[in-house]
Amino acid sequence: GLGIGGLAIGLGAQKTFENLLGGISILTDKAIVVGDSCKIGDRAGTVEDIGLRSTRIRTEERTVVSIPNGTVATATLENFRFRDKILCKQLLRLRYDLSPDHLRYVLAQIREVLARNPKVEASTCRVRILRFGDYSVDVELYAYILERDYGKYLAAQEELILDVLDTLDRIGATLALPSQTTIVTKDAWVNPEKAEAAKKAIASARSAARPPDGSRGPQEF
Repeated sequence: GLGIGGLAIGLGAQKTFENLLGGISILTDKAIVVGDSCKIGDRAGTVEDIGLRSTRIRTEERTVVSIPNGTVATATLENFRFRDKILCKQLLRLRYDLSPDHLRYVLAQIREVLARNPKVEASTCRVRILRFGDYSVDVELYAYILERDYGKYLAAQEELILDVLDTLDRIGATLALPSQTTIVTKDAWVNPEKAEAAKKAIASARSAARPPDGSRGPQEF
């Protein structure tokens, strides 16, 4: 009976010792301290207290979540205090009716906006065409904002986005809206002169690939 009772007490105290050791580990390593904004597992908030049994964080909903220290010690811990910059990643959807040269000019002007902004890390920022979207040419704006505080980051990002919009308005570029266009026309979509030139090029390539004896060559179209 004493053996069974001792085993039950040991199993019951296992979590307590686990949380105690986890609390000591957190206080020793200082992976988080009171006041840090962090994410523990799937819960995010500001650390309000680190006890020997649990860590309490206040969420954005202003609730307090107590997380056992044993869980904190083994969970994925993301501490926002240690970040030195914050990523700003935006997708610009430009209209298809922009000519290629106009699109090149738009990209160059947006890159100048990033280069002029003192809050943007110049060595890592980029503006590149990603893909042909369903209704737009998708352009990625990728830049690190040199702010550690999230509130200041949002202000800097807002200023950057407004500068980009001002630039698009100044150079006559417009963001695309989700839409479908039906065009009814009697004119052929394919330019007849360019189509004829393509036929001649294919015929010339076939003639060059055909062996002298007239048999079909391995690279013939």
